[in-house]
Amino acid sequence: MYEITYGPKYDKTLSRVEIAERFRQDVKAAISSDALPKGLKLSVRTKGYSGGGSIDVTIKAVPAGFRILSLARLQEDATNRRGAAPEPWATPEARTLLDQLDKMLNAYNFDGSDIQSDYFNVRFYGGVEFDSRLTSAEREAFAASPPAPVLAIVREVKSEQVQFLEALGVN
Repeated sequence: MYEITYGPKYDKTLSRVEIAERFRQDVKAAISSDALPKGLKLSVRTKGYSGGGSIDVTIKAVPAGFRILSLARLQEDATNRRGAAPEPWATPEARTLLDQLDKMLNAYNFDGSDIQSDYFNVRFYGGVEFDSRLTSAEREAFAASPPAPVLAIVREVKSEQVQFLEALGVN
């Protein structure tokens, strides 16, 4: 038998829709108490399907000045230079926000899964993610005005590429 862990707010009588509503209430209370940033907007959607269902949370808006993407990772991406250990994609603040919301959501879940034997037993699947439009907007803003050190690296990389192509006889 597999060990089952229950979230502190787990209630087997709640439907996924009721869990989603309670999660929304928890988020509002956390914003009011400053545990979550003001200006945070979420989409909470439930889905049902054969074999279970999910609660999917998408962060649609963050407060002005809140950075999602790590500047170091954006620089790596812009220069196409990744080391053996690439920079994390999210800022520590963004990662903390994702973790907080995920913990709040999973307070209503249970998990009796055993990944090694490919056995999954949860109340619901799902998770928390940033809307791709938010991350795309940050990438576009970075590309429009990258910091000077990044521009120097990009020029150096392009120069190396031109030299390589010239050495191959490609014009």
